[in-house]
Amino acid sequence: MGEKVLFKEWLCARYSDDASYFGDLAKDVAEDKGFPDDGSADDFISYIESQGASEEALKVMSDAYALFIKGDN
Repeated sequence: MGEKVLFKEWLCARYSDDASYFGDLAKDVAEDKGFPDDGSADDFISYIESQGASEEALKVMSDAYALFIKGDN
Protein backbone atom coordinates (compact mmCIF):
# COMPACT_ATOMS: atom_id res chain seq x y z
CA MET A 1 0.00 0.00 0.00
CA GLY A 2 1.21 3.53 -0.76
CA GLU A 3 2.44 6.14 1.63
CA LYS A 4 -0.24 8.07 3.50
CA VAL A 5 -0.88 11.51 2.06
CA LEU A 6 -1.45 14.11 4.76
CA PHE A 7 -4.24 16.66 4.37
CA LYS A 8 -1.85 19.60 4.77
CA GLU A 9 0.45 18.28 2.02
CA TRP A 10 -2.48 17.49 -0.27
CA LEU A 11 -4.09 20.90 0.21
CA CYS A 12 -0.89 22.87 -0.35
CA ALA A 13 0.26 20.79 -3.34
CA ARG A 14 -3.11 20.87 -5.06
CA TYR A 15 -4.35 24.41 -4.38
CA SER A 16 -1.45 26.76 -3.50
CA ASP A 17 -1.45 28.30 -6.98
CA ASP A 18 -5.24 28.28 -7.32
CA ALA A 19 -7.18 31.57 -7.41
CA SER A 20 -10.04 30.28 -5.28
CA TYR A 21 -11.17 29.92 -1.69
CA PHE A 22 -9.23 26.65 -1.54
CA GLY A 23 -6.17 28.48 -2.87
CA ASP A 24 -6.48 31.14 -0.18
CA LEU A 25 -6.79 28.42 2.45
CA ALA A 26 -3.79 26.53 1.07
CA LYS A 27 -1.63 29.66 1.15
CA ASP A 28 -2.68 30.42 4.74
CA VAL A 29 -1.98 26.83 5.82
CA ALA A 30 1.44 26.81 4.11
CA GLU A 31 2.44 30.04 5.90
CA ASP A 32 1.13 28.95 9.32
CA LYS A 33 3.95 27.04 11.04
CA GLY A 34 1.55 26.00 13.82
CA PHE A 35 -0.99 24.32 11.54
CA PRO A 36 -1.16 20.60 12.40
CA ASP A 37 0.53 18.26 9.93
CA ASP A 38 -2.04 15.52 10.50
CA GLY A 39 -5.44 15.15 12.12
CA SER A 40 -9.16 14.99 11.53
CA ALA A 41 -11.53 17.56 10.06
CA ASP A 42 -12.48 18.52 13.62
CA ASP A 43 -8.81 19.02 14.53
CA PHE A 44 -8.20 21.34 11.58
CA ILE A 45 -11.44 23.26 12.04
CA SER A 46 -10.78 23.68 15.77
CA TYR A 47 -7.28 24.94 15.03
CA ILE A 48 -8.29 27.59 12.51
CA GLU A 49 -11.22 28.58 14.72
CA SER A 50 -8.76 29.13 17.59
CA GLN A 51 -6.80 31.40 15.24
CA GLY A 52 -9.85 33.60 14.61
CA ALA A 53 -11.06 32.14 11.31
CA SER A 54 -14.33 33.43 9.89
CA GLU A 55 -17.41 31.25 9.41
CA GLU A 56 -16.64 31.26 5.68
CA ALA A 57 -13.10 30.00 6.30
CA LEU A 58 -14.45 27.23 8.54
CA LYS A 59 -16.79 26.13 5.73
CA VAL A 60 -13.98 26.19 3.17
CA MET A 61 -11.85 24.03 5.49
CA SER A 62 -14.72 21.59 5.93
CA ASP A 63 -15.33 21.44 2.17
CA ALA A 64 -11.63 20.96 1.40
CA TYR A 65 -11.35 18.13 3.92
CA ALA A 66 -14.44 16.46 2.42
CA LEU A 67 -12.76 16.51 -1.01
CA PHE A 68 -9.58 15.08 0.52
CA ILE A 69 -11.46 12.21 2.17
CA LYS A 70 -13.43 11.57 -1.02
CA GLY A 71 -10.12 11.07 -2.78
CA ASP A 72 -10.42 14.03 -5.12
CA ASN A 73 -6.73 14.28 -5.76
